[in-house]
Amino acid sequence: MNMKKRLLILSLSLCLGLGGSLTAYAAEVNPPAEAPAAENTEAAAQTETAPAEKTAAQPVEAAAQTEAAPAAENTESTPAAEAATDDTTKAAADDNKKDGSSNTVTTEKPNTDIKVTPSNANALILMDAGAQSPKAAPGQTVEVVLPLAVNREYLPSEKYLLRNITIRLDIPKDSTKDTWPFNVVDASSTKHLDDMSYNSTAEVWYKLTVSEFAKEGVYPVNFTVNATVWREDSVNGTDVQEDVTFSMNVFMTVVGNGNMSGVTSAISPLEIAGREDHAIASPTGKPGETVVLSIPIVNKGQTLTNVTVAPVVTGDLETFPFVTTDINYGRELGTMENGTRQTVDWPMTISPYATTGNKVVTFRASYEENGVYGECTFNAYVYVKDGWVQESAPSLMVESYGLYVDDEEVQTVEAGKDVVLKLKLKNNAAKDVIYKTVATLKLADANSLILTSGYSDAAYVRSIPAGQTTDIEYHITARASASVGPSAATITLAYENQDVVQGSATSTIQIPIKQPMNLQLDTPVVYGTPVQGEPVAVSLNMVNLGRSRAYNVSIVAMNGISMQDAYFGGDILAAGTLNADIQIIPNKSGQYAGTLVVQYEDADGEQYTQNVNVDLDTAPAVDETAVQADSENVEVQKKGGLPWWLVTFLILLIIICALLAWYFLVYKKKQEAQAEGAPEEKAQADKDQDEIQIINLEDEDNE
Repeated sequence: MNMKKRLLILSLSLCLGLGGSLTAYAAEVNPPAEAPAAENTEAAAQTETAPAEKTAAQPVEAAAQTEAAPAAENTESTPAAEAATDDTTKAAADDNKKDGSSNTVTTEKPNTDIKVTPSNANALILMDAGAQSPKAAPGQTVEVVLPLAVNREYLPSEKYLLRNITIRLDIPKDSTKDTWPFNVVDASSTKHLDDMSYNSTAEVWYKLTVSEFAKEGVYPVNFTVNATVWREDSVNGTDVQEDVTFSMNVFMTVVGNGNMSGVTSAISPLEIAGREDHAIASPTGKPGETVVLSIPIVNKGQTLTNVTVAPVVTGDLETFPFVTTDINYGRELGTMENGTRQTVDWPMTISPYATTGNKVVTFRASYEENGVYGECTFNAYVYVKDGWVQESAPSLMVESYGLYVDDEEVQTVEAGKDVVLKLKLKNNAAKDVIYKTVATLKLADANSLILTSGYSDAAYVRSIPAGQTTDIEYHITARASASVGPSAATITLAYENQDVVQGSATSTIQIPIKQPMNLQLDTPVVYGTPVQGEPVAVSLNMVNLGRSRAYNVSIVAMNGISMQDAYFGGDILAAGTLNADIQIIPNKSGQYAGTLVVQYEDADGEQYTQNVNVDLDTAPAVDETAVQADSENVEVQKKGGLPWWLVTFLILLIIICALLAWYFLVYKKKQEAQAEGAPEEKAQADKDQDEIQIINLEDEDNE
């Protein structure tokens, strides 16, 4: 019986152990539905709260020292307190960026619908205005929209207000229709806004018409903002006010050249007045004589101010057949009312080399009408009689030319830079020497190329032997706003031979201009916690601050990181933005800086590269064995089954339990029953045997 009890206890222990193992495994594989949600909620709360508290600790402490009341309010669990914490966190991140640190911000992915560019100077900032640069063709009217948001560096809480807000569209005073080719459609160029708090946004609209004088390109449109920052000082019980003035700008893209681009319009308030009885006779003179150009000018429009008139001086005797004697031929007419007439005289000496015939002289007038700059042109005529006739003369030509910067030849001139134009002149005559050569440079587009300050547009060569060459040079400057592409330049050559026979020649060359590339790369933003060998999402915002398109933008990774997939972003227009969402793979653990290399091209196919660091705090790689075990458990959970080893163990245990049960319940009981029942059967058998013997004896007696 002792052995029986021991076996029973062993069987029960095995069953209880099996039951406990199955219960624990079931709890591990199939956890309750509510527990994970609670755990995940708590973890999410820790993930979202911890970084904010860590980042905002110092700013909040500083704020508590400065303003006790606001700090006390921030301790309350209110939406305003939470917003203040978020603002403090953002301000701390912006401070790091201002200090020049390249610490990568790790946060949840922001709302991409509205992007507010941080600013440390302006109380109002533009929300992603560069990505939607307005475009219009000459003659069209376009709406310029300013999406404004309050800069929370200025207004960090509800204690602050921005009041008395005015926004004024600035029209450059020294602008022309070439440099600022817009007309304001609005009745007033000044807009007023209501009070704005720290979380306010607003939109300001302007309508501009693109002039037909406009040339294709990108033009800045500037605005001046005046406002008052009002703050309630809860500590001292006073109101603090500060007047602020700052500027902001957007960029207008003009698509195509206007009908009047490159020329001025003859349709204007100012015209040449004719006489009622007869036309105005054009002056007539011979080469070397002085004539007077008397121009009657009348205003047929509204009141004009700052009226100036001047002839257009060119290097071509067909359009300006005079000897240049004055530094400035401009005449100031002041203010002209409607119907006002003024006559302006210009004494001019006809050039000795002016040929016979009518010569058209162009005059340009400028004025202001209702505060808007305008200009126009009109023509006068001069008749040259007994003009110079060119006789046979040696030929002179521009054999070659090149552009040089610091004595190194370049293929293009960069906008905003100086360049030296070197030309080689060749005397093609077989015998005659060329004397007194004057080479005059005329730049076709003054909005693109001008003479460098302090340098002349004329070069003088005393003599050039027959068949020989000589070098001359000009110093020119490409304007910062110059249009991309070739700009024409004309070289007029005037010379004579040993017999004082005059000669001339004209050559036109093309000077290519390119705008410098200026691609701004913001600090990359890493989403989530980087893990060695695993991809992590990174966002990189790029802004094209240049005037030229950036072509074929791509991103590669180096210095400890690699790309999950290759990235090609296409082109970025001038004043446009591109937000690249990529995935990188950290190749090592710990704190280090990887590098993203941005590659792009300009219009000429020249390649550019820019680097930006990605600061990473990478966790070590996950144990593959543990990952595999977890994967198996997950797979078992998904399939609802048990591992093979556990199934085998359970089968063996069931067989053992069945054998033990059979042994104790059937076989052992039968053995005991047989052992206890044997004497009775033997006695019964003996009794039966005795009865048989008695029967046999009785049978014998009867016989």
